[in-house]
Amino acid sequence: MISALTGSIGSGKSTVLEMFSRMGWFTLSADRICHDIYNSGDLEFNAAIAERWGADIIKDDGTADRKKIAAIVFNDKKELSWLNSVLHPIIMEKAADLVSRVDNDFVLFEVPLLYEAGMEDKFDAVICVWTSAASQHKRLQERGFDEKDIRLRMNNQLSSDVKLEKADYGLINESRVELLNEQCTILNHQIREEYGRQG
Repeated sequence: MISALTGSIGSGKSTVLEMFSRMGWFTLSADRICHDIYNSGDLEFNAAIAERWGADIIKDDGTADRKKIAAIVFNDKKELSWLNSVLHPIIMEKAADLVSRVDNDFVLFEVPLLYEAGMEDKFDAVICVWTSAASQHKRLQERGFDEKDIRLRMNNQLSSDVKLEKADYGLINESRVELLNEQCTILNHQIREEYGRQG
């Protein structure tokens, strides 16, 4: 069973991913894979962005210039959509390769832009981490984002409310981490039981 984990930026997805990993799930993150694509000098990705934005989008060390890319895509939704159309197939291919190498019936794949990319049908179930806009804003400030960055990122994602409504399962992250862990524990048992009945 391969489930997707999604939620808005600052909702606590990485924390949930770590909790499910401790419960025996194989976990992976689209953001981490994307980070590796940027930093590894991936030939397919580099060729695509250089053709689109010019050779100087690649740094001297052969890696993609994340700051230049961010300046382009967070100010132009058309360019962001194009970037995602290039990245998502590469990410999914690399994720599939990682999953094929493990022997685990329960896989949780963190995909922040799951619904924005129309990828929800690729998974057996979707888990959404919900948090209020106020909490989201506070956490992003604590992570060093300025007001402009927060606004740009939040405007380029569906709201937490919409994502929660679309998901199969929901986790509420508005209080202590212990309460979030309790929810994850309950959901872990629920999904394992449902999967066992299906089998």
